[in-house]
Amino acid sequence: MGIRLGISTHSYASLCVSVVFIIAGVSAIDVFTPAEVFVENGTTATLACSFKSTEVVSSSASVWWFFLPEGDPGQPTAIFHFFAGRSFPSSELQFKSRVEWAGDMNKKDASIRVIQMHFLDNGTFSCDVKNPPDVSGEMSITKVRVVMKEEGLRSPLEAVLARLGSGMKWIWARLTEA
Repeated sequence: MGIRLGISTHSYASLCVSVVFIIAGVSAIDVFTPAEVFVENGTTATLACSFKSTEVVSSSASVWWFFLPEGDPGQPTAIFHFFAGRSFPSSELQFKSRVEWAGDMNKKDASIRVIQMHFLDNGTFSCDVKNPPDVSGEMSITKVRVVMKEEGLRSPLEAVLARLGSGMKWIWARLTEA
């Protein structure tokens, strides 16, 4: 004496198949960016973003880049959008005419270039990629640090010493004379 449901075997099978397709229809996408990037003031920076998708990159794939200034607890601002093979730079005053597409969706590259980086660009840049049906996933963030442009340095060691102060430069000069 079992409990009988008002559902036929055929309807039950159809329901199970539908649930499987719904669950399988949405996949996760993984987005990757460097944790931190140092950029010299006045130079062009390529902000790298790549992604891993189980699906072939489709014409519906999209990329959004956002920016949140350092120390700002507010919401990030959209600064760039890429969709259907076309770039849509933001009219956001800070980045107007300074952001361009540097990626290749077929190579799973969603990078952008920011021209003439300046100190107001210090902050968090976020890359978000969707490749339907791979739409579930988190955006990836990069902390960008705009630093003073070092002029006339001959080696990475000299750059470090320059940041430490003139006393270290004197020691470096004496060491290189020996």
